Amino acid sequence: MKYFKFTLFALASLSMQLTTACNHAGQESKVESSFLESIIGPPPSTPRTTASPAPTSSPTPTPTPTPTPTNNSPTLSSISNATISYGSASNFSFTVDEGGGTSEDAQTISLTATSSDTTVIPDASIVINYTDNGSSSAHLLTPHIAITPASGQTGTATITLMATDSDGASVSSTFTLTVDHPAPTLTSVSPANARQGQTITLTGNHFRTGMTIELDSTSCGSVSITNATTATCVVPTLAKPLRMDIKITNSDSKNATLSDGFLHLGNPKLWLKADAITGISNNAAFGTWNDSSSSGFNASSSAAANNPTYIQSAINGLPAVYFDGVDDHVHLGSNYIFSSAGGVTAFAVLNSYEARTVPVFYDFGFSGNQNYSFMYDSAKVGLTTPAIYGGASTSIAHAAGSGTYVLYTGEIVFTYEQRVRLNGADIASTPITATKLTAAEIGESATRTTGSGPVTIGITSKNFSQNQRNLKGHIAELIIIPNSLTATERDALECYLSEKYNLAIAHGC
Repeated sequence: MKYFKFTLFALASLSMQLTTACNHAGQESKVESSFLESIIGPPPSTPRTTASPAPTSSPTPTPTPTPTPTNNSPTLSSISNATISYGSASNFSFTVDEGGGTSEDAQTISLTATSSDTTVIPDASIVINYTDNGSSSAHLLTPHIAITPASGQTGTATITLMATDSDGASVSSTFTLTVDHPAPTLTSVSPANARQGQTITLTGNHFRTGMTIELDSTSCGSVSITNATTATCVVPTLAKPLRMDIKITNSDSKNATLSDGFLHLGNPKLWLKADAITGISNNAAFGTWNDSSSSGFNASSSAAANNPTYIQSAINGLPAVYFDGVDDHVHLGSNYIFSSAGGVTAFAVLNSYEARTVPVFYDFGFSGNQNYSFMYDSAKVGLTTPAIYGGASTSIAHAAGSGTYVLYTGEIVFTYEQRVRLNGADIASTPITATKLTAAEIGESATRTTGSGPVTIGITSKNFSQNQRNLKGHIAELIIIPNSLTATERDALECYLSEKYNLAIAHGC
């Protein structure tokens, strides 16, 4: 029995020692404690307790945040840099979209544009043509921007175009505009026909200092720029008539052309125009018909009794000079018209009331064998050249009728033929071998004699047998060119006269 108690005491003592040792080491041996307690029970001073588990609770769930929608910026296409001219609006197309796909189509887009140089391009002159289309995609639209530079201003400006949506997002695009002078324009030339040495006036716009003027490829002389819309120049030298383009070119090479806009009348030796007569009353006799050519061959009557009569409105509202068919005439005195340069060509707008034996309206020299003349009366038309020097006489009836104005063309082509045309159509021709018409072939004199005479209009050159060698009728215009002409040159002058006097002719103009 003592042994058993000792054993129990020893075991209890051992258990306490083990527990103390474990506590000092900061460790606990659940196995050993349970083993001892199963044999001897818990120590007397420590009652046995059973621990209750701590109560548990469910965690509070965290709410999921709602994502904030992203507003995409609009999109804006670029506009290419460009050079434009002041004086008119220039349009530039572009595209714009709300961005972000269909979810943002309902946004409203506003557009603005500004200029970096408002002197050249004022902001107020930039007009954006765009209207938002509501819930539809803006890219379906075709907006454009219209820009009008300030008048007369040149330079460079940067244009900034900005698109802003209704939620405040924006995008911008820039492009550069260089503003230059506009190209000139040419609308008219006055007069539309002129000979060499005459001054013509050009009307158009954007004429600038240094502008050149050309007739075809020949420079017009003494160019003067009056202002931006008016300029003048002197018609250059040209021996024969020619329909020409007139071209103007500014110093920046910008140019304008009026095709076939000018008729160069060449260099007539004699140009008598009734519409150039000034200071004479209607139905008044006058003694001198001034020459409109550069020759200065003014035609005068031999005496006051021979003066023709000025008729103020005779054909197409234009004047003419009336010759009475008795002794009215004018002549050139010692200003002779010869030719050794291909021939002689005459143009006349005239009429006749009576037939004549030799119906000359222009004559030079002795009509026996040493003259050349152009003829027209109410019944026939023709021309003559000196027969003893290879010339001939050509005459043919016509049906124009008494008092009817016609366009007469007489052509003498040396060593080939002489031709008569009426209203732009050939009606008679004769071969000739004549090589020239000079003092050797013509019986010339400064005054009218029985065997010679000066260039005379309205009657025969000599003063012999003149009763049936004259014109009873009117001459509105007479042009004498001491040369033969090509068909193009001849037709150009016929067109000038037909258009001026409203005469129908056989060919186009």
